Amino acid sequence: MRRVFILTLTTILVSSCIVKPFESPTAKKLGLSEQYRNLSDTTNNIAQTPWRDFFVAEELQKLIDTVLAGNSDYQSAVLRIEQSYAMLRSARAQIAPSIGASASIGHNYSGTIPSNFVQYTNSKSSNAGFSLNWEIDLWGKLYARKESAKADFWQTEQAAIATRQSLIAAVATSYATLISYDTKLEIVKEAINNRTEYYQTTLSLKESGKVNEVAVQQAYAQLEEVKAALSQIDMAIEMTENAIALLAGRQTLEIMRNVDIEDINHTVSMSTGTPAQLLSFRPDVRMAEMNYRSKHYLFMASRASLYPSLSISGDAGVASLFSAQTLILNGIGSLTAPLFQGRKLRAAKQSAEVEAKISELEFRNTLFTAIREVNDAMISIKSYDAILGHQILQVEALRKAYEYSGDLFMSGYANYTDLLIAQTSVYSAELGLIDTYLSTVTSRIELFRALGGGSDN
Repeated sequence: MRRVFILTLTTILVSSCIVKPFESPTAKKLGLSEQYRNLSDTTNNIAQTPWRDFFVAEELQKLIDTVLAGNSDYQSAVLRIEQSYAMLRSARAQIAPSIGASASIGHNYSGTIPSNFVQYTNSKSSNAGFSLNWEIDLWGKLYARKESAKADFWQTEQAAIATRQSLIAAVATSYATLISYDTKLEIVKEAINNRTEYYQTTLSLKESGKVNEVAVQQAYAQLEEVKAALSQIDMAIEMTENAIALLAGRQTLEIMRNVDIEDINHTVSMSTGTPAQLLSFRPDVRMAEMNYRSKHYLFMASRASLYPSLSISGDAGVASLFSAQTLILNGIGSLTAPLFQGRKLRAAKQSAEVEAKISELEFRNTLFTAIREVNDAMISIKSYDAILGHQILQVEALRKAYEYSGDLFMSGYANYTDLLIAQTSVYSAELGLIDTYLSTVTSRIELFRALGGGSDN
């Protein structure tokens, strides 16, 4: 027992010199503020908000559930978690001793044929036993492989979360787009009614000599323009619905949407910390860090492979199952050095070291890309909120101008050109306002995604 304790302690001390524990890069090494690792104020952090609390429209929640349940990419990502966990269990099992059992029973017949009779002899043989083989992890090679497999498992988990978050954002964006198309459809239908009425008015005014054929043709052209826009919006709605159905793994899907575009997302109070401070919730950042961790331990394992391996093997069994049993015990310890594979193992070590350095660079690049995405989303939200306020006032002013132009036109104080300009201006401004509403919503959805929000069900 004392020898086993001394051997174990020696193994731990020696392996600690070979296998260096993984340490996440410091903020200073990454060129970031120290706040990146210091999550002090995350009470109202948008990244911690469950998606059901962020997207409050009931129809949208049902649609997201439908897509998550039927999307093949997400289901595959979940299955890969099980596959990765099996690999992790395999790596853990390599550290433990392997035990095997065997048993055999045989009959041997032999005989001679003299001239007058045949004589046979019969003998039986049997044995049973157990064998044990245990590679002592003297340099931490098996431990490093286990840690690498653990990091791969965590990486697979984050990949599934990333797929789910991307789907949630894609469905929410498509749903918001459908709402904007519905709103535009109502604007276009109203414009068709208004321009039809205006066209009929110009025909009557032409008969009375107040306008000429130019006014009639321009009114007719304006009417046909909005009719063409109606067909374009109908086509866009059908194509967007088909795209959502494809995400859900279906050919067709009924999408209920009895909400206004302003009600699609829920405004959440965000933490005042820097964007980098909030990125620890992003699954792609976690994936990149776990990949770096995995490659680090693979490098440690390849370096430990250059040293001799210590194995203990033993056998125990009985020589006969049918007669007086004979117990057989056998044990041996062996120290094997890679004499003829040194060049191959050194090349593998160098390759693993390069892979570790590359994964560190990829982690840094992923982190900086995430920071840029968050910054861009924040800038977009601020900008579109300001634009939205101005456009609301613009539409109100243009609607009043159109109303006044109509009254003046009917009273003979304005010509048809003034009314036509006012009509076109308010129509374009209303469509532009819907586009800005959509941009404000999608900017918030993008910030939600960029911060890694929605990880909770």
